[in-house]
Amino acid sequence: MKKTKKFAIVGGIMAVTAVLTGCTQHFTDPSMVSLRYAGGVSEGGAFVECVDPGVKQVSNDTYYNYPTTQREDVWDSARFNKDDVAGSSADQGSLRVTDKSGNLVDLKVKAVFKLETKCETLQEFHEKIGRTRDAWFDEESKYGAGWLWVMNNYISSAVEQEASNFAVNYSVEELWLDPSVRDKLSKDIEENIQEAVNDRMEGDTQFFTIGDVSIFGAEPDADFQKLYQERKNSQVKAETAEANKQSQITEAQASAAVAEEQAKARAAEIAGYGGPEAYLRWLAIKEGMNPYQPSYGTAPTPSVDAE
Repeated sequence: MKKTKKFAIVGGIMAVTAVLTGCTQHFTDPSMVSLRYAGGVSEGGAFVECVDPGVKQVSNDTYYNYPTTQREDVWDSARFNKDDVAGSSADQGSLRVTDKSGNLVDLKVKAVFKLETKCETLQEFHEKIGRTRDAWFDEESKYGAGWLWVMNNYISSAVEQEASNFAVNYSVEELWLDPSVRDKLSKDIEENIQEAVNDRMEGDTQFFTIGDVSIFGAEPDADFQKLYQERKNSQVKAETAEANKQSQITEAQASAAVAEEQAKARAAEIAGYGGPEAYLRWLAIKEGMNPYQPSYGTAPTPSVDAE
């Protein structure tokens, strides 16, 4: 209870002090670090300190907030709202690349990155890039056009460049239909993206660390999909016709084989009767006929006595 009263008294003193001096309270979000710059004219906006996440201060200085957590750069047309970029769950539409045959493919991509928040490095980033582009986060930890500009120019452009460089090694069908190929392309990008981002930065300091890059979908343009479906339909028809042909051939071959075996059996049966003639006589007898008709020969021609 005493501890609660002590904090209440301190908080009350800070609030009263802020009112009397014209200062304001600053609270650094737990997921943000703040750069504090002197706010008075006499200080000339000089850098004061880095303020750790979750720290509350009372002053008339200026604070610039930057995220300490991992961020994501996402390409996905289905989740992108160009009229409300900050409110979208994607940062831009799907990433369009060209395959090895010149076909267009739209990739759904996610690149994870983190801003370096070590105090000296973050100060350098702010004074070289963040301050000139208004890229810091507001008191509610929301970003605006400045942060998007930084993402687009340093992160997105590098991912797009590497994706385009490596996509030409694959076919549209592979990217579209084979997850293992998309994983391979993701790995290609991931292995080269850090250098590509660093090359875009002012100076040699690494301001961003790039983590995983994943491609979670791919789709050819509508014309290609239509042609692909037509080819598949033709292929299915051809395969069906070939299957029918082979089935008919197999059936005919089977019928011929049966007939041949039947002929062999009949020949063996006839041979058992002593030959075709004997077999035919047997058939005649079986049907009630007499195959042994009497033979009358030729009647003798009467002689004519000479007169």
